[in-house]
Amino acid sequence: MTSPNFAPMTNREKKILAQTLFMAGNLTRKAIAAMIGVTEKTVGSWADEGNWEDIRKISRVTRGELLREAYAQLARINRKITAEMGGIPDKVMSDAKAQALREIEAFDERSLQTYADCFEDFSSWLMRVEPKHGPMFSQLLMRFLDFKMK
Repeated sequence: MTSPNFAPMTNREKKILAQTLFMAGNLTRKAIAAMIGVTEKTVGSWADEGNWEDIRKISRVTRGELLREAYAQLARINRKITAEMGGIPDKVMSDAKAQALREIEAFDERSLQTYADCFEDFSSWLMRVEPKHGPMFSQLLMRFLDFKMK
């Protein structure tokens, strides 16, 4: 059986293929170069010029990781406000906190604030109609919110 005749790839096409291979797996520059018929130095130049390494790192970050980092950042901001500002943020810290909250909202379709608001309304209602269940529900709520933060 004979191999099909493919038109030779242009350098642009080789570069696109090299980037695709680089992003898709853990192939070395040397392996990619051998696969597409260019030198390792050429692949290295393309990768450096196009910031492929940074793009690959960014593309592998998950929404959950971004959300966890945003919550950790918010916790650090709150600790600083409490420890260094007596619980009252200045403009810079207030803006930082607002930005962290916006990031959380963007990364999480159902933010912890949404849960907390809902549970607060439910807790108020529960304390009026079934006050004996309030303490147990509050404990479960805190466990749930801790779980969602992880």
